[in-house]
Amino acid sequence: MPRCYNCQSTFPRELLRQTRVLKGYKGRTKNGYVLMCPECSSDAQENNAWVAAIAIGLMLIIGVIVYAVRGY
Repeated sequence: MPRCYNCQSTFPRELLRQTRVLKGYKGRTKNGYVLMCPECSSDAQENNAWVAAIAIGLMLIIGVIVYAVRGY
């Protein structure tokens, strides 16, 4: 039986979901898809959403600083 990538519990293949994980998640060296149980999958998706929100916020802050420094 396959195991959840996150909690290592065994599940029937039908219950596991392919979930996209980002580089650095649990020591991963690259982005990709892994099999996770529904609970771990939803946690990983929430984590991905937070990372995306923080990245967009940082890009906006950098854009405002560049705009202010250039004086446009």
